[in-house]
Amino acid sequence: MRLYVNHSMSAPSNPETTPIISPETEHLLQLLKRWPRQRLSRWLLENGDIEDKLIARRVPEDLKRRPVKQDGFAAPAEDSDIGVIGYTDNLYPPLLRHIPDPPLLLFYRGSIRALSEIGIAITGARRFTTNGKFMAQRMAADLAVRKVCVISGLASGIDTAAHLGALGQGGTTVAFLGCGVDRIHPSSNNRLAQQVVDQGGALVSEYAMQTPPLAHHFPERNRLISGASAAVIVIEASEKSGSLITARMALEQGRDVFAMPGPVTSEVSRGCHRLIQQGAGLVLSVEDVLADMPGLDQVHADFAPGQQETPLPSDLSDVAGQVLEHITGYGQDLDEISTRVRQSAHATSLALVELELAGFVRQGGDGYIRAS
Repeated sequence: MRLYVNHSMSAPSNPETTPIISPETEHLLQLLKRWPRQRLSRWLLENGDIEDKLIARRVPEDLKRRPVKQDGFAAPAEDSDIGVIGYTDNLYPPLLRHIPDPPLLLFYRGSIRALSEIGIAITGARRFTTNGKFMAQRMAADLAVRKVCVISGLASGIDTAAHLGALGQGGTTVAFLGCGVDRIHPSSNNRLAQQVVDQGGALVSEYAMQTPPLAHHFPERNRLISGASAAVIVIEASEKSGSLITARMALEQGRDVFAMPGPVTSEVSRGCHRLIQQGAGLVLSVEDVLADMPGLDQVHADFAPGQQETPLPSDLSDVAGQVLEHITGYGQDLDEISTRVRQSAHATSLALVELELAGFVRQGGDGYIRAS
């Protein structure tokens, strides 16, 4: 099953004015104060009459209540930059309605309309390699220039690299949080979170305000990362990585799953290799994703074959530009690079000096690599 939305609904460049909370969402807030989400969700969604139940302001008298009332499920203050939407609202992300366990409501900062765009998730290890970071940024950047919203979880590592890659190309990105939207986890990503909002994206959570980032929240929120996306790309993941939970949930939700291979000896690539063995699409570039997703034809058609994916600096020499395209996070020596670009060792050496001085390349213990 593949679900796509009309790309004509693009997110505004500035965060939208927080909409008025609907009466149905107000009732949802009151219900969630008293009843656990999963039990409440089953009661509301059975027989497909959730809207009737909310309009009539019905309550599930037979369900066991929370031991402690959750007052965090409250309407944000009018002067707050936090909004809230419920399952029956028009702005509710359309793809999330189709997952087995949809969130009943979402708190957000920024533009929730970003989730009405075509979105692809990029996720992976918190402990990443230089090459993993580079590939995540590049993949996100190449999606962003095609006006695809990049979805991730604001975690350290690959998630952070994906958000930065999209923002670096002026793109839109959305982060699903494992805590309330009035908190940022990790705190080192406070500035990144603000950039996401300022650039037309959103921070989104189903958890009540002031909710701390508890361990069990992250597997739960992973179903939203995959559910809001047309596809999930995993870049570096160990065999016990939480990213594999996202991939499994994506498959259960009928989404496409792609994984990027790495060195066979790399611990952080074993999860990706396992996904590929199990049938995930092997991805080396954004073209591999778009070619396998006919529902994204309009995005693909915007770029002619052979068009450069990520713009290179205009002041580089031709040879330096060629060399930079072949430099990754894995070390390569001078002979290897000159062979790849079909240039003499002397010309390649001069280009590498140019790139080092410009800050794009550095020498590591194993050779020349992309500067992080």
